[in-house]
Amino acid sequence: MDPRFGLIGLILTSLIFVIPTDLEDVTLLSWFQNFLTVFVLFSILIALIFLMIFLLEKKHPDFSEFFGVLNFAFGMSLLIISVPVFIVAEIVVNQLLNISVLSLVVFSLIPYYNYLLFGWICEKASKSSKVKATAIGVISMTSIFLFHYFLRYVVT
Repeated sequence: MDPRFGLIGLILTSLIFVIPTDLEDVTLLSWFQNFLTVFVLFSILIALIFLMIFLLEKKHPDFSEFFGVLNFAFGMSLLIISVPVFIVAEIVVNQLLNISVLSLVVFSLIPYYNYLLFGWICEKASKSSKVKATAIGVISMTSIFLFHYFLRYVVT
C-alpha cells in the first residue's frame, strides 16, 4: 500500500484522538499542540511496534507497507465505524430516546473495539508465523491501550 495513504490515516487518527469533549476550554493553539503531540507519539508507537516485528522476524514487512496498511485501516475504521457509532449513540439513544446509560455503554465499548482492531492489523501486517503473530497482536493491542490511557496526561 502506498505510504501516502498511511500518512492520511495517521493524520486522521491524530485528529480523531484530539476531538475535545469539552469545547469551553479549547483554543485553536491548544488543539493544534494536542494534534502535534498525538501525531508524534502515535508515530513513535508505530515505529516501536515495527522495530519489535523487525527484531522478531527474519522476514519482516517493508516499513512503508506496514505503515500504510496499519494507519490507513485504523484511520478508516475510526472514521467509518467508531465516529458514526458514537454519533448515533449520542444523538439517537441519548437525546431522542433519553436512555443515557445505553449511550455510555456503547461509548465505553468503542475504544476496546479499536484496540482489538489495532492488534489484529499489526498481527496481519507483520506477516509472521502463528505464535509470533499472536504475540505481536497482543503486544500491539496492549501498547495502543496504554497509549490511549496515558494520552489524557499528555494532551491538555
